[in-house]
Amino acid sequence: MSPERQAPQRASLEGAFSGKDRGQALSGLLTPKAPQPADAATPAPSEPVPVKPSAEPKQAKPATTPKKAATPVSQSVDNETIVNVGIYLEPDLLERLTAIRKERDTTYADLLVEAFDAVDVESLTEHFAGTTAPSLVPGQMPRAVKVKRSGSGIQRQFRLTVAQRDYLDAIADKVGAPSRSALAATVLAKHVDRT
Repeated sequence: MSPERQAPQRASLEGAFSGKDRGQALSGLLTPKAPQPADAATPAPSEPVPVKPSAEPKQAKPATTPKKAATPVSQSVDNETIVNVGIYLEPDLLERLTAIRKERDTTYADLLVEAFDAVDVESLTEHFAGTTAPSLVPGQMPRAVKVKRSGSGIQRQFRLTVAQRDYLDAIADKVGAPSRSALAATVLAKHVDRT
């Protein structure tokens, strides 16, 4: 170090930690902590501490009753309870739906209900059915069935009742849709194309 730039002189703490009462000089510098309960994480003391026997014996814990199995959400929640259902929409479909929603001053959920009323559910089975596999020659490996899938989309939260969400799930199973989102997006697209 150069003589003109020296570290400032600081008091040495060496004296505070030496001797029989180590750390006693530091006692006023820190605020005291609340006592921590002793547990397995604290090191054992160097000398054994005598344990006084308890005057009253500990009673056994009462037997706990077994817990009931969890009930499905649809049973524990009223069918009119509103839930958010994420539905992925293609950007162009979302644009058209947003324009219709603003023009009519309605909600996405109302548009979905309207679309299900207008679209034939049986036609959806054909939409989600995979293309037929080519005829198999004995001894050849079977071909995979190609299922129509939508591309990536923008998620919108539709505020549906529990009954409406359950209906979506039931129809998705019935027509073979890969998800409720794919079903809803397809129904909305078919409906918007007709209007």
